Amino acid sequence: MRPLAWGFAIALIATVAIACGGGGATSAPASAAASPAAGSSAPAGSGLTVVAKDLVFDTVALTAKADTAFTINFDNKDSAPHNIAIKDATGAAKFKGEIFPGPAKKTYDIPALPAGAYTFWCEVHPNMTGTLTVQ
Repeated sequence: MRPLAWGFAIALIATVAIACGGGGATSAPASAAASPAAGSSAPAGSGLTVVAKDLVFDTVALTAKADTAFTINFDNKDSAPHNIAIKDATGAAKFKGEIFPGPAKKTYDIPALPAGAYTFWCEVHPNMTGTLTVQ
């Protein structure tokens, strides 16, 4: 398994363990192989930012407030098409953003989500993934 995949797998397992363990709310740790922006969090009423460049997301960890709608400002710097989709721990789709080619930007309006750990990914390039912690 590639180092980035291992890092993501470890981060996902840690997030699920924390979320299911009843401990305090904690942001998902960023993979050591992640690019410089380790994570992004949004206070109520503001947006998160995710950039797609060279077929990777610039962050592998996002944090949002539970039960509060928020936005993701998505900047596709690639010529390839991308989007952001969100699924819960059971794999149920919670959000699917429009797929669009770059370079271009879109703002996705994400509905309120209950507290928990979610996966965000690009439906076109499923290896582009990250963890959204809602707390």
